[in-house]
Amino acid sequence: TSNTHQELLRVCWFPSTSVGPKSAVAFHVLEKYHLLLFESKVSSYEFYDALVQRTNNTGLTPPKWQHLKMLKCSGGGHDPEGIDATKQGECTILCPACPHPGKNFPPDWEKVQQFTFTGTQHGQGAPVDSAAA
Repeated sequence: TSNTHQELLRVCWFPSTSVGPKSAVAFHVLEKYHLLLFESKVSSYEFYDALVQRTNNTGLTPPKWQHLKMLKCSGGGHDPEGIDATKQGECTILCPACPHPGKNFPPDWEKVQQFTFTGTQHGQGAPVDSAAA
């Protein structure tokens, strides 16, 4: 464990425990805590809570937060049955640049032998019949 402690201290990280440390704190974070302790009498719990809020103020774990953002983007929050009624695949957002027959692709696209996509200002391609071009 002395090698572990030495390695952590060399990179300016203070080990959390004296035996078999599994986590560490950067020196600059400890320096900020030291300054706040003397200047504003902040407790260690308040400092820790401030760090938690600075890094993740939602109180949610990242997968839950990503799920809520996905539901918001797909309009799932407006479902009268609630978000639990969302079925698999309902949050999928179609790529506007990809060809979708009947939407941004001509209905007779199968009859044309080859398509060439020309970029537009927004990067969305428009199919062009290469035989007619």
